[in-house]
Amino acid sequence: MKINFSKRQIYILIGVGIVLIAFLSVLFGNVIRPIKKINLTFWGTEDNIQVYSKLISDYKQRAPNVSITYVYKNPINYDQELLTAWATDKGPDIFVLSDKLLGKYKDYIAPLSLTSDQNYTLKNIRDAFPAVIEDNLVYSDYLYGLPLYLDTLALYYNPAYFNHYNVALPPRTWEDAQVLALKFKKLDTYSRVSRSGLALGLADNVDRFEDILSILIMQKGGNMTDSSKRFATFDKDVRRYNRNFNPATEALNYYTQFALPNKSTYNWNALLDSSLKAFVDGKVVMVIGYNQDKKYIAEKNPEFEYNIAPLPYFAETDQRISYAQYLFTTVSKKSKNQDQAWQFIKFLSEKEPALYYYQQTQNPPVRRDLISFYQNNPGNGVFIQQSLSAKNWYQKDPNVVKGIFKQAIDSIINSSTNLRDAISSASNRITQLLQSK
Repeated sequence: MKINFSKRQIYILIGVGIVLIAFLSVLFGNVIRPIKKINLTFWGTEDNIQVYSKLISDYKQRAPNVSITYVYKNPINYDQELLTAWATDKGPDIFVLSDKLLGKYKDYIAPLSLTSDQNYTLKNIRDAFPAVIEDNLVYSDYLYGLPLYLDTLALYYNPAYFNHYNVALPPRTWEDAQVLALKFKKLDTYSRVSRSGLALGLADNVDRFEDILSILIMQKGGNMTDSSKRFATFDKDVRRYNRNFNPATEALNYYTQFALPNKSTYNWNALLDSSLKAFVDGKVVMVIGYNQDKKYIAEKNPEFEYNIAPLPYFAETDQRISYAQYLFTTVSKKSKNQDQAWQFIKFLSEKEPALYYYQQTQNPPVRRDLISFYQNNPGNGVFIQQSLSAKNWYQKDPNVVKGIFKQAIDSIINSSTNLRDAISSASNRITQLLQSK
């Protein structure tokens, strides 16, 4: 039987056909069209592949089209390898940096816009991490990386000497530490220091001296730089605690007094080994160090017994803050897959991956929820407790800063200048560094 369609019916059928064809094209096109494969290279310096194998595998379940290759790099050659690789367009998509190296590598990073990203905002940063992370890694609404852990300076001490001298508790303040340093000091037959109470005073044989001096200045109430991070300001006088004073000169004075033979506080000299080695060898009773310094101690003497206490503070200022150190992951500006690289970095900072990373490395966690849960951990709880109030400061080149602080310390030890001039010179040189290209 012949069916006659009106023009209107014909148009309707044609329209339905077009819609059906379009729908089927989209449906089967999405099924047939292959998903783009993405390969990311990830360079790290502290952790071996075993730490990341499961994390990469877990992320693969979330993003099946993304393959990530982790490559361990020797920290000694890391700087040069990065620069050489980028020069030949063979660099990593994702790489780790010490917090101190952000200034040096900032121009090589593809930051994440916290105003454009729909799933990651400044509120996420503030809710998840201690304030030091925003202070360090966020500039003009751009995020330059996310941390893997957050370490802090603390006081390592030898309980055997504390027990021998009937000292029940570690020092809470720097003033207490000064008194105990003299109590523990021992001289040889030539009146030379053979055992020190506290490893402070010099640059050449005090591990982390630049960080220690920095936190002493901060605890005294000094600001290392201005808000623009273009000017060093630690040489400026302040009025606090009902008096006018210079935080940096007072900090430098406190630090160097332990290595000046004409001072009653003298108990450290250039003949002693580096502070951590001297500590393991029983030649110094108290040292300042990070959680990561446990690795060195374990390598030198696995049987060595020590305790850890919070970093002391000055009684007058009562600034109970420690110095922060951490590694962070970031994305190369030369990466062709920046969005995908950032997705993996954000994944690493989530609670479950961050928990796994902590369990594998025992590096103090950086997430607030993990800090809350593990802050009483007997192994590294002291370092974790300090993380919420920890601070550090922006450095354009940490090696140059270290040299500048060394010169300031040496100039006091050698009596070549006074405290005020030493601090003024250091501040001027760091300002020049901050403003350099």
